[in-house]
Amino acid sequence: MRWEFWRVVAVNLLALGVGLGLARGQDPAPGTPGPFVRMVRHNDGSRTVTAKDSAKAEQEVLTYDIQGDLKLRRVYQLDRYGKAVTFVIHEGSGKPVIRGEFTYDVRDRMTEERLYSIPGNQLMRQLVQEYDPKTGKKLAPRVKNYASLPSELLYWMDPDSAGSAGAQVKAAAAAAATGAKSDAKSGSGGKSGLFRGMFKKDKGN
Repeated sequence: MRWEFWRVVAVNLLALGVGLGLARGQDPAPGTPGPFVRMVRHNDGSRTVTAKDSAKAEQEVLTYDIQGDLKLRRVYQLDRYGKAVTFVIHEGSGKPVIRGEFTYDVRDRMTEERLYSIPGNQLMRQLVQEYDPKTGKKLAPRVKNYASLPSELLYWMDPDSAGSAGAQVKAAAAAAATGAKSDAKSGSGGKSGLFRGMFKKDKGN
């Protein structure tokens, strides 16, 4: 519900004592002690709230749809330099569905990201990031999909990316926002369809 979204935001802002500038999305100066909260509004009306607590070496990212319902929760564990090392992705219901890990080179640049299923611990996706040896600029990442990531998951991970979600997800969000009835032919019995078809072969790879 919309009121629930704002309640969560208000509690986070008050409990963490966030300054107005940071609440509007400004980054804190390097080395500034936390915790901090940032809120971003996406093009589709959804919102993402990020809370980073350096003292706990943790960063939590919550994404809500236009109605204020929690759709995705990501919890990152940080190293002593503030870089994300591991993370767990949860459905809006709280169920953990993916875990991930990052690898860095000696220059603290991210070189690899791996996603694993929960449960099963199956490697789902591997992203390798390389850099130009002369300029140091990022090269196009190499991605290998071992299992398909459903469009709904990709959508809520990055609502502003036009290629990250199918039209079905956007249509469902629009229908919910206007009070229209969603398609009841999915056979999901009201359960989240976040991971339906997860292990179907990815035809695009």
